Amino acid sequence: YTALIERYREFGEQIEISEDIDKYFLKMNADYQTILKEHLWDQVDEYNKLASKRKINIPTWLELKKLFTTAWRVGSRFIMNTPIRSDQFKAGYSIFNSHYSYREYIARKFKAMSKKRKLKTLYNSVAVTDMESLPKDKKFIYVALQYQPEKSTSPLAGRFVDQRYLVKWLASHLDDSWHILVKEHPSQFISSYTRFGECFRNQHYYEELNIMPNVSLMGLSLDSFKIMASCEMVASSGGTVCWEATARGIPALSFAISWFRPCHGIFYISEKSDLTDAITQIISGFKPEPYLVKSYAQLIKNYDFYAAIGGVSSLNYKNIDEESNAQAHFNAIKHLLS
Repeated sequence: YTALIERYREFGEQIEISEDIDKYFLKMNADYQTILKEHLWDQVDEYNKLASKRKINIPTWLELKKLFTTAWRVGSRFIMNTPIRSDQFKAGYSIFNSHYSYREYIARKFKAMSKKRKLKTLYNSVAVTDMESLPKDKKFIYVALQYQPEKSTSPLAGRFVDQRYLVKWLASHLDDSWHILVKEHPSQFISSYTRFGECFRNQHYYEELNIMPNVSLMGLSLDSFKIMASCEMVASSGGTVCWEATARGIPALSFAISWFRPCHGIFYISEKSDLTDAITQIISGFKPEPYLVKSYAQLIKNYDFYAAIGGVSSLNYKNIDEESNAQAHFNAIKHLLS
């Protein structure tokens, strides 16, 4: 990719961008709901309910049917109380021996769901719901919080795994002409992502951010792309929002090692000098060049393979069975090693 940029700068040489990549970028520049379906395909309905300003959401017949089916399945497993394998540590056990009875799992899940509901209520009580109320004489940076726990922040974000620290660090290195808009990740309050607890957010998390004079928490109902469009840049500890911003011609600050880090338009931030350099370029008018962003995607596309990560739901979504998926991963690793 570095060589590609050099040839483009020096000779104007360009690689061919496939029709698939052009279609992909058209989709990336679509409305917010389209992108939600692309990235949160199994959570879109629940997220829209969470983001809705309506206090009461009446379930549809299909939702009631799904709820009944889930209740029947959960009830049956609760009676049988069969142990389930955990991918998280259980106190006193190794990761390989961390088994929970189904009743333990359900008890922890309901406790976590209750905590998430309370945190959502708190977040909504302090978040801005009308962008017109934001300061008029400021330059904005949009910080999209990343869902946790995930490898994108632990370990890939290093010390910025604590995203409160990221916001505080960023604020401490900006002058008073800047204002930071912080929005929680859609999945953080979603019940389907609740299993063994909520250890990354608490009431102090949002309270600490809310009391900062140059920071505003943004309501879940606000369109992230409209927030983006009003900002000079986007920042995240490794979230896909950085890639989305760059695809839309908006520069991004990434505080984590990520697959899109080398892409033109992404500024990797690990220390103050990185931030200073990025700010200088951006306020001087830097914008990502569409060709260089598309060509990065094209180079990745040239090495891609059809497979899934994330369990049964991901396999079903991509319509691929376990054996074919395993073989695809094996072949890809074999190709890299050879």
